[in-house]
Amino acid sequence: MDSTLGETATRFFRDKLAMRMRAQECQIPVPEFTATVNYDRIGKFLSSVPGPWVLKPRLMAGAIGVKKFHHHQDVWDRIHSLGDQQSFFVLERFVPGAIFHVDSLWRKGEMVFALASAYCTPPLEVSHGGVIFTTRILPEESADARALVALNERVLKSFGLRDGVSHTEFIRANADGSFYFLETSARKQ
Repeated sequence: MDSTLGETATRFFRDKLAMRMRAQECQIPVPEFTATVNYDRIGKFLSSVPGPWVLKPRLMAGAIGVKKFHHHQDVWDRIHSLGDQQSFFVLERFVPGAIFHVDSLWRKGEMVFALASAYCTPPLEVSHGGVIFTTRILPEESADARALVALNERVLKSFGLRDGVSHTEFIRANADGSFYFLETSARKQ
């Protein structure tokens, strides 16, 4: 990331809650989510957003520490078990679909290279099921690759990336074929 990024902008590349809030603010599609600090909001989320849900550590990469839940009580049990650590998580609607990623290079606020790929097995299944991690590069001119690269550029411009390399993940929902932003990371080069 550009060394001129302040603490707030840097959070967009490390904190999953900050990422979702910024994306939502910029009209970038994200699965419905809520912070895990206000019990009234959590209750409203669970009653209005159909399950299953995933509870994600805000500061961990990828699927590390992610737990999937099908029942309200299981979500509450996990949140209560976290004690003082519960604010370090984000609760999100689980969106069934194919997972994609875009790796890109940035210079002076412009994306100079991007490569879209698809995970052959979703990262959550890899981390929890013990299956082998594989990914495949999408044909550059495919509709999916073009859509993902454009959405990646929109996300990273909104997040203020100037110079560096990035890895951004998206999901294409089985229900309607829409792409949703999941998370990004970046490193200054």
